[in-house]
Amino acid sequence: MNTYTELLKNGGNLPIGVDDGYDEVKVVLPDGECLRIPSHAKSGIDSSISFGNEEKTIFSYKVEGKDYVAGKILEHDNTASDDYPISNLNKVVVMHALRKASLSEKHKLHICTGLPLKKFYKRGKPNADLIKRKMENLKSKNITSQDDYSLPEIVNHQVLAEGLAAWFDYITYFNSDGRIERHNDKYQQRIAVIDIGGRTTDIVVIKNGAIDYERSSTIDAGMLNIKEEVRELIRDELEVEINNEQMHTAINEGKVKLWGEWEDVQDIVARAESIITTRIESEAKHKLKNASDIDVVLFVGGTVNKIKGKIYNWFRTQVIVEQPGFANARGMQKYAQMLLESE
Repeated sequence: MNTYTELLKNGGNLPIGVDDGYDEVKVVLPDGECLRIPSHAKSGIDSSISFGNEEKTIFSYKVEGKDYVAGKILEHDNTASDDYPISNLNKVVVMHALRKASLSEKHKLHICTGLPLKKFYKRGKPNADLIKRKMENLKSKNITSQDDYSLPEIVNHQVLAEGLAAWFDYITYFNSDGRIERHNDKYQQRIAVIDIGGRTTDIVVIKNGAIDYERSSTIDAGMLNIKEEVRELIRDELEVEINNEQMHTAINEGKVKLWGEWEDVQDIVARAESIITTRIESEAKHKLKNASDIDVVLFVGGTVNKIKGKIYNWFRTQVIVEQPGFANARGMQKYAQMLLESE
């Protein structure tokens, strides 16, 4: 039987983890390769003009007869909405990420994606309607590439609660045969996961596969909130509105180009990070108290690396996992693989 590495090359059924966040999409392939791209897309056509043999960075798609573009675009549509996980915009971003991972029509994908905890659960039970709509949205075949790239087919789609996926990654491993096994000692521990993402932060407490709902929550605080704070501080202090391209350099390089000159905004970014991090810390300590009964507090999520210096000494047993931005996607990939191999 072909290995997953061979299936990636030649085509076939593949279990894929897709953490389709509001700020970034993270993809984990069954050979362990990881890919992340910004959740940048917009409705409409590509209005840019290329000269010479420049590398293609903007890609056009059509969904239900409507035009969209994705990739390195200057301005993009807002993803910070409740409807984003079931929208055409989400479909474009996810399919673009799968394309960037070199997946095409020869691949039949068994994917797992996620929803924030308070979206996945409704009154303590899975929100069956929303989960079903999200599953069907990505499985539908109503999207095409406008440059004749044959997109992969999603034949199976499962959805996990974000944070819970990171827990699954923590308590499982690949055995010598490449199959998913469980660390029984970790499974029996009481574990808290603090998942700091793009739009939300999930706090979830789990033991023996059961969630403690009283100590779990989702708050609207993440990288998009940091960016909004940066935007407002720059507006107040420098009296200028910045676009998304300027925001990118502000967040990643601590500077912004205004009227042809670079302006240092490291202090502004640091203050914005502190405002949002303080909000997250307050909610985490409200839910977990001193966490004395919790074996380990796991920090995961795409925003963790950015604010790592501000996450210290919150809890005695806290751990920032390896590659925290991919923790959910790794758990989703393992979950998809476990289901595929059990068929």
